[in-house]
Amino acid sequence: MVQLSSDWNNEAYVSLHLVQTMLEMAGLPRKSSYSHWIPEFKVKVPKLTAHSQLVWTQKEVDFLVEDLSRYINFLVEIKTAKTRLDAAARIQLQTYLKYSNTRFGILIDPFLVEIYEYTQGLATLKCKQNIENPEQVQPVANFVRNFLDTVKMRTIAIYTAKGGVGKTTLVVNIAY
Repeated sequence: MVQLSSDWNNEAYVSLHLVQTMLEMAGLPRKSSYSHWIPEFKVKVPKLTAHSQLVWTQKEVDFLVEDLSRYINFLVEIKTAKTRLDAAARIQLQTYLKYSNTRFGILIDPFLVEIYEYTQGLATLKCKQNIENPEQVQPVANFVRNFLDTVKMRTIAIYTAKGGVGKTTLVVNIAY
């Protein structure tokens, strides 16, 4: 593992020099006709007060990335060399995925990238890759692009010219 400068202990530095570069190299430009990023995406999550009351608070995930070419969205949560990926980061991502109704999430620090899928109330690790040198972004971008290529969503069209034959019922049940 390569020795990193103290700059990698700053989340903004990791975001700019690793994550944003990785997304661009993976074919997801900041703003285009088929993709865009929403930085500091707000997610409302519940919190219990000292009096056992449920209140909703706003948390911010580092990025929501919309990939319209694959019909998927995913969250990106960034950690630093000092605040590495750990159980707390994984629970944080699972919470964001749950309350943002987003299926995929990426956890990344300068040493590791993990991709999770949220289904049936649980975030499951789909794949991960160690980062040998965070200054060499291309291998990380290739890893993310390869994963995204495996989860391309399908489009199903239901058509009939006659009304009242159960198209809506069929579509709702297929979606469910």
